[in-house]
Amino acid sequence: QGAISADAMAALMAWAGGDAAGAERLRSLEHDADDAKRELRLALSHAGVMPPPISSVRRCGGILPPEDEILAGILAHEEVLA
Repeated sequence: QGAISADAMAALMAWAGGDAAGAERLRSLEHDADDAKRELRLALSHAGVMPPPISSVRRCGGILPPEDEILAGILAHEEVLA
């Protein structure tokens, strides 16, 4: 995953510098990263490793809101879509 991220940064810099091929390379690396993430999740699942409780999952800027607030937001969104 680290190597994919480093390659993606190089592709992003190339694209930002005007190299149109950098955009396609970045898109390809994004798919590679998704594949690596799925492989890791599958390996962890087969090893019996459970995901952490949502209360301990961090995001940029701090801790996620409490689970009941997340659920309320999802339900409110579903009501709008209904």
